[in-house]
Amino acid sequence: VYKRQVRVSEYAECVDSGRCVEPYSGGPVFPKEWEWRNCNWSIPERSDHPINCVNWSEANVFCSWVEKRLPTEAEWEKAARGTHGLKFPWGNKILPKRANFAGTGDGYPYMAPVGIYPMGRSVFGVYDMAGNVSEWCLDWYDENFYQTCVENNIYLNPINNNSGEVERKVLRGGNHTYPAHVAMSSSRTDTPPFVTTDHMGFRVISHYFLGDLNNDYLTLSLIHI
Repeated sequence: VYKRQVRVSEYAECVDSGRCVEPYSGGPVFPKEWEWRNCNWSIPERSDHPINCVNWSEANVFCSWVEKRLPTEAEWEKAARGTHGLKFPWGNKILPKRANFAGTGDGYPYMAPVGIYPMGRSVFGVYDMAGNVSEWCLDWYDENFYQTCVENNIYLNPINNNSGEVERKVLRGGNHTYPAHVAMSSSRTDTPPFVTTDHMGFRVISHYFLGDLNNDYLTLSLIHI
């Protein structure tokens, strides 16, 4: 799992290459003026902020470009909770200066730059697993998926490939619009894969559990879980 969420500057390299498209550029639901206020892509001083306003498919294009993929739900949760099943990446209590949640108490009224809360890292050293932007996962959402896995003795990195009747993808980690308790590492949210909003972004993971540590494209920091 990469230590940090994908930044605007990194996504811009993919756009410059011709593989990625520019994030959401305004429309009938959220007009252009909304984007200027909320989408990091349109604000030059936010190049070190997480890329947002990208849908699930656009996130996957970037992953393919760097020869990586989105994490499964199980991989994401392991990176956030560690080996002891912590409630939050840093421990079991809501603490200040750990993540970017709703309000201005964390120092930012909207999103924060990537990796600015070192005390909020998980035990694996992963930044921003709580707050800032919610993160797309590979799985389709199923409210009962984990219980179904337990009942069928499936424990090793399960992934839900079944879209079901209502096609929605998993999002993890809370974001800057949610209160802190929603950012518990076990919390699961979902949304259709075509949706783009200011509070959704992503990080990438190696295709393999044990990959080439030297294949660290775009200087993203890699760790394995």
